[in-house]
Amino acid sequence: MQRPYSSAAALMGGGNTDLGGIPPYRPHARPRPQLKKEAYVPNDAVMDSTTTQRQDYKAWPNVTPPKHKEREPWVSTSGSFDGATTTKTDYISFPLPPHYVRRQQPYVKSDVKFDGVSTQVEDYKQWEVTNIPTRRKPAAPATVNAEDRDFKSTTAASYVGHQVKRELVRAPQNRTTDGSGKFDAISTTKDAYKVWELPPRYQRHKAEYIPSASGFDGLSTYRDTYQPKRAERYVHPTPTYVPNDAKFEGQSTHRADYMPTGVIIRRKDFRPHNEYTVVPDDRDFVSTTRGQHSPKPLPHCVAADWIKMGTESQRDGHVRLQGTVSPVAGM
Repeated sequence: MQRPYSSAAALMGGGNTDLGGIPPYRPHARPRPQLKKEAYVPNDAVMDSTTTQRQDYKAWPNVTPPKHKEREPWVSTSGSFDGATTTKTDYISFPLPPHYVRRQQPYVKSDVKFDGVSTQVEDYKQWEVTNIPTRRKPAAPATVNAEDRDFKSTTAASYVGHQVKRELVRAPQNRTTDGSGKFDAISTTKDAYKVWELPPRYQRHKAEYIPSASGFDGLSTYRDTYQPKRAERYVHPTPTYVPNDAKFEGQSTHRADYMPTGVIIRRKDFRPHNEYTVVPDDRDFVSTTRGQHSPKPLPHCVAADWIKMGTESQRDGHVRLQGTVSPVAGM
């Protein structure tokens, strides 16, 4: 039975910890693989096989858009339309009675005084108001209590004043100085002042640099450590194109897939133009409801014969037939 790992050093393989016969782990240096870079060598042979693009590419058929023919303006040959339409044949004009307007009655003002009893006079009751109530109650009178405060702060109560000896201060004196007079007295500054003789300030002139005509023959750090190197300059030759006189008779991808677009015409604008493609119409224009409909004959209405005879409108809004003979009675 193996012993359990006693410390973290045993896990990492460090120290001389006994692992029950297991040798400690020692990492080994792994050599880094070196990949050999292959140089690309172009092939001079011509490719005669079929590529994926040439095999899978399918050219679209040449679709020529229909030419748009401008419509000629319509010119009437017979002038006004004299034919008969379904609406014109079946239309029957019915006269409408005039709209009844109720006239407003004129207001006639009376000069007689109104002596009757109205609702307001009958229902109104006058209440006797003796005292007008106030909105706010009067405030209680202010009461002044005896003041027992001394109005002293904590600082004023705890302050202890010390007796300080006061020094006599001389009162300020008014001095009058005449500015126009010259001062002839001897002052402390004038008596103790001595004029010292200072030497002139030395001025250093700028030295003029004169270059030496003789060369420098000594040894410097730059001259001692400098090693000249020669580098040959590489001049790239200018490539020259040599045309081939032989004619190309092969089949290129551009030649096999190219489709001429024809003459390029400049467009007036770039808005979408929807062209109508004429397709032969094979519809019967019969809907589902029309195909399942079974027509049923309707009985003749007698009122249709009355309308043909003519009607007249009365002032009260009723429409009456012209004549007294009823078509039902003449049947």
